[in-house]
Amino acid sequence: MKAKAATRRWAKEVGLDITGKPTWAIQVVLMTTGKVPPNILPRHPTCFVLSVSDGWWSITLDHKSLTFGWQDSTEEGPRYSYTNWKQLEPPKSLADVFQWLAKQEALIGKKFCRDRPSIQSNVKGGAKATREWLIALP
Repeated sequence: MKAKAATRRWAKEVGLDITGKPTWAIQVVLMTTGKVPPNILPRHPTCFVLSVSDGWWSITLDHKSLTFGWQDSTEEGPRYSYTNWKQLEPPKSLADVFQWLAKQEALIGKKFCRDRPSIQSNVKGGAKATREWLIALP
């Protein structure tokens, strides 16, 4: 139940109207170059992806040959989805993801372009609200 509560709190913080939308979803892709290609696969040297839907969220951080994947869901709880980057600790919660990302930026010596994200959403106005929220982060 924690993941569902966390994703709904996040949606409210971002300003998403998810009322009556049980299958809502947002995906944010950040690159260090600022240009997000239409298809981020195969993996690019440095890329961050945050996916959030009702009761489930995940992050993927790629840098060079290292990948860190973490997810939390109501059904399965928090767990690694894939990682060969063993020294990284996962974020404490969905609310802490961008503080966690700032620490990883310092570690890898690269900054993600939060002002030029690629955002996909099935929520009306979701991409715009998420972009504004992302740019306003400290």
